[in-house]
Amino acid sequence: STTVVYDKETKLVLNAQIVKKGKTIEIEVKTSKSFSVVLVNVNEVASITNGSFQVQNNNTIITASGEGTILCTLK
Repeated sequence: STTVVYDKETKLVLNAQIVKKGKTIEIEVKTSKSFSVVLVNVNEVASITNGSFQVQNNNTIITASGEGTILCTLK
């Protein structure tokens, strides 16, 4: 799926594409801002590449460690 966010002057500030392929979730975000992604009702994360994660209340919160694609591998 694709998500976009605009500022109050209607300028694009974030473009995110998230694709699940088997047990891998690819998250590609284009923005100059820092961001986090919440995977709702996903708590079986084995590892994250290009970020860190924590599980809270059956959700996984992923924080990017820089630009590029985040790879989330599920158990």
